[in-house]
Amino acid sequence: MNRPDKRSLFEGWRLSTRMVVPSLLLLLALQLVGLAVIRGGVDANARSQLAERLAVSERIWARLLEQRAVKLGQGAALLAADYGFRSAIGSGDEETIHSALDNHGARIDAGLTALLDTGLAVRTVAHGDDAALRPATAVLGAIAPQLAKEGSAIAMVGARPYQFVMVPVRAPLVIGWVAM
Repeated sequence: MNRPDKRSLFEGWRLSTRMVVPSLLLLLALQLVGLAVIRGGVDANARSQLAERLAVSERIWARLLEQRAVKLGQGAALLAADYGFRSAIGSGDEETIHSALDNHGARIDAGLTALLDTGLAVRTVAHGDDAALRPATAVLGAIAPQLAKEGSAIAMVGARPYQFVMVPVRAPLVIGWVAM
């Protein structure tokens, strides 16, 4: 019965080498496990901080949109309450209506101002020199019922989002709507 010799992997090595190599392999394995644990912790921490920062940014963005809607709403309400503007609507003076919309929109930094009739159809639009807002007339007509209910909405005009507000023009009944 001749059995082959079972030789150890370390048989030809010196004693110090036989002790150092397994120790180094064990140390390397521990380092890899430690790296994996630390990397997972750092990744989880980064994700949680990112989620917190996104939540804070979302609240800030919502507050800014709300403030802008209030500013536009106040400007539209001011124009809607102007006696000369209401008189121009009553008399059908389109030139005066357009001029008032354009001037007041520029004063409060509104990209677009419009007058809608009582049926929420767009009657007059003033958008300054911004050619990108020319398609806004169709968008405004589409979201006018939502604006009449909620007062404010965000809609895409081309590839950009715009915030719209709308208030009624009363004399004393509703004779139109101002949108900005």
